[in-house]
Amino acid sequence: ELEIIEVDTDGLYFIPPDDSVSPEKTEEDIQNILPQGIDVDLEETYAALFGIKAKITHSWDTTM
Repeated sequence: ELEIIEVDTDGLYFIPPDDSVSPEKTEEDIQNILPQGIDVDLEETYAALFGIKAKITHSWDTTM
């Protein structure tokens, strides 16, 4: 399962599944489960995320 760790109005940050073959394959897998008209583009990959600004949070299921 993919674990979402940060979401804002124009992006999301996530931890890929343990069995992820490549970033491109993960992007394809995400795109395949989204409704038509919602598109994702993998722009970067990072080893870590450090958040310095508190944001409004909401509760939701963070696995896909």
